[in-house]
Amino acid sequence: MKRSTDPNRHSLPTTTHHPRKHSFTSRPRRHSETRIDVRFGIFASCVFILYLVNVMRLESNLSNSAQDHPAHDRSSFVMDLEKNVRMSPRPLVVKFMEDVSLLDGKTFQNPPNNNNLNDENSNGNENGNVTLVVKPLNAYADVYKSFRSIGSHAIVDQPMGSKDWSYRQSDVWETDVCKPMGEWQTRQYPSCNSLHEIPNGNLNQAGDVRLLSNGWWRDVWEVVGPLGDKTVMKTMRYMHHFEERNYDRHRRDAMASERLTGSPHVVDVYGFCGNSGVYEFGSGGDASDFIYKKKSKAYTYLQALEIAVEVAQGIKSVHTYFSDESRGVIMENGSVSKVYSSIAHTDITSGQFILINGKYKLNDFNRCRFILWNESSKAPCTYTVGNNPGKLRSPEEYAYAPQTEKVDVYSMGVIFYELLEKKWPFEELDEKVAQKKTMSGERSEFSKNTLHNADLNPAAAALVKAVKMCWRQNWNDRASAEEIFNFLSIELEKIKDTKGDTGKKDN
Repeated sequence: MKRSTDPNRHSLPTTTHHPRKHSFTSRPRRHSETRIDVRFGIFASCVFILYLVNVMRLESNLSNSAQDHPAHDRSSFVMDLEKNVRMSPRPLVVKFMEDVSLLDGKTFQNPPNNNNLNDENSNGNENGNVTLVVKPLNAYADVYKSFRSIGSHAIVDQPMGSKDWSYRQSDVWETDVCKPMGEWQTRQYPSCNSLHEIPNGNLNQAGDVRLLSNGWWRDVWEVVGPLGDKTVMKTMRYMHHFEERNYDRHRRDAMASERLTGSPHVVDVYGFCGNSGVYEFGSGGDASDFIYKKKSKAYTYLQALEIAVEVAQGIKSVHTYFSDESRGVIMENGSVSKVYSSIAHTDITSGQFILINGKYKLNDFNRCRFILWNESSKAPCTYTVGNNPGKLRSPEEYAYAPQTEKVDVYSMGVIFYELLEKKWPFEELDEKVAQKKTMSGERSEFSKNTLHNADLNPAAAALVKAVKMCWRQNWNDRASAEEIFNFLSIELEKIKDTKGDTGKKDN
């Protein structure tokens, strides 16, 4: 290629100067300039890569530091934060699952200043240093708080260790000895389309979706179904993991609800998918609302007895369910003579009975256990539940001894006690103390007023006796839900026939 001999080849162009561009940008580039640009680009890329590596190392150090320090050793964690914090392109958030009063709302400057803890919540300071913001984890920030803490470890997305993996697996329902009473106990019938057809709505505005409440495992939403009717949708709370154990928990909830749909005393299920489900809607509150929100307005012992009958009827429906394939059914002369329970609810409280169309219906089976069958002994197998908090449970639950459906009967007695006394058993005691008393055979006493009224009022007397039938220490001696229901039903009929309800509840 021949070099140009034009003497003006390096002169500036004669075009008019553009107000937003330098005129020399339009001249030809020299080869030396191109080489300088390439070198600068390579150098800038190397610097940026080293910068990213440094940031990744910093974040790794912070995560490891959060893991290595238990909840009670916050001071050493603070020192590690001060040592590890360096320049970062964004605020770094370290989150904990429990109270972190030492760190809550505090920030660290890069590099840390003399005050160590700074109350400013900015992403940087006047020198351009990036701030490390330390906050506790609140899965429902600015919405509502969780009822209980769920551990003291920092949240780190890592593969599960052997202990976590073992814990997060579903329970073993079948062994060499214990077999399912029916194949339905091992199945599921998801209907995901029924959930996807529900309009999502806008949670920030009043409309088709409204948060009603929440339990330990799931949020409860009021939604409008495809046909325009109100239904309830339950979704797993954000603080829980999507793991096999929780999928199986909500499979059991759906299967138990599906099996019991034929009972008018159990909340109907309309659909289920994964950890979510759609259920019958009730606007009347629950039995707990009736007891505790009527403290300024007395209700009669007859009203309390009527609710107790509905509670017993709901639990009886659960304990007496059987299918054609059930192993736990004893036949005599071509008819059913005995039905062994195939489902234990294990979480009976007054808040689990929802008022729907004037009737209290049992709800929420995600803690239930499917009872297996011992073919050699021709009897149900027992089970255990690994975590039994509170004051409302049976002695065998707090002792973590073998359990049966009779745990529900004991908790049913707690509801009867609440109807009489308007308080929980051992309400004034610490949880651990109350559990020890329950295991030792002690029971929360009836007030003098209740015992006095039981001598005068047959409805009060029936409830006191029912509590004692439910609260027997040995579950073998405890009455069944069917026996409790039959007893209360007969007493209720006697009272109605003779109009024997006398006096109102005292506040």
